[in-house]
Amino acid sequence: MQPADPDSPYGRWVLEQIKKWCRETGKEFRPEEWREIYQGGLFVIGCQRHEARRIDDQLAGRAGRQGDPGEAQFFLSLEDDLLRIFGGERLSSLMERLGVKEGEAITHELLTRAIRRAQKRVEERNFEIRKRLLEYDEIMARQRDAIYALRERFLLPGPNEPPNDAELREHLSGMAEEFAEILVERYVPRGRAPEEGDLSGLLRELSQVCDPVPELRAKRWEELLALVQRALKDQLERQWQRLHPHFPLIARLVVLRTVDENWRQHLLELDDLREGIGLRAYGGTDPLVEFKREAHRLFQEMLVRSEEQVMRVLLSPRLMVRVEGRPAASPSTAAPVGTFSTTSTRPAAKSPSAAKPQTRVGRN
Repeated sequence: MQPADPDSPYGRWVLEQIKKWCRETGKEFRPEEWREIYQGGLFVIGCQRHEARRIDDQLAGRAGRQGDPGEAQFFLSLEDDLLRIFGGERLSSLMERLGVKEGEAITHELLTRAIRRAQKRVEERNFEIRKRLLEYDEIMARQRDAIYALRERFLLPGPNEPPNDAELREHLSGMAEEFAEILVERYVPRGRAPEEGDLSGLLRELSQVCDPVPELRAKRWEELLALVQRALKDQLERQWQRLHPHFPLIARLVVLRTVDENWRQHLLELDDLREGIGLRAYGGTDPLVEFKREAHRLFQEMLVRSEEQVMRVLLSPRLMVRVEGRPAASPSTAAPVGTFSTTSTRPAAKSPSAAKPQTRVGRN
């Protein structure tokens, strides 16, 4: 490096900065201690090359920050990972043919170009890895958007917003129809006559969610499906009337809780799938395509499972609502499967003694 001139504008500016720092720190300024500052600035020594050229450029740039004088020098071995993985054997054989001894310093443009090519190949590989990871994340992002859109439909309205019970009733009716199709296909395969299926098992399922239990008199599979759908929709209407005006709130809470629990379980399943999906490449298939197919299947199963759990709770004749200060609104002969507490609108009478604290259920 060329030494800096102490009488140059830059040298005088450096001297003023040093004196200012000494005054601020209370240290005595001694010119002989700072004489080496004019010997050429900062010299950066690198013991190896990074796999990314950007990191090497940043390190070398520390030698000339803000235009200060300085230099950078890198020392590396042919046994470093960067050279050993990308072209190390070819360079080693070349050095042997040239008769270069062990430990002798090598400075040549060929070596610099080889390092640059190796860094470029590493950067391309890392870019492909990040691109592949983003493609996997896009699959999960689309499913996440679908779940968030579903939750938005059932979130409780704001303080000054009226609840949209008509939309909720329509959506629950559609869920009842899909739940009916799930039950019918489970016990009577599609396309087969009802008497060829397990009608007794289907009746046992309907007895848990319908009161009264419908009669399954049908000659075709489509007629059986229509009977079950009509029975579940009638049961949903009875539940709406029996638990009014609390049923819309109960339905929203049940849907949100069920969707959240199943979504968390679905994310864990996707993580397990992501860890082992790379092994599909040994079978000659693209792991990304396989991940899309498996993730879609798991997502559909999660939606079906959520709908079934929601319907089993909301259609159950044993569902009850316990209002503070009022008897439970459920049949006295059945044991409750779920209890939802709400706050009565009538003010309680104040006692002269200390009031007993009551737990109030929040909006969510």
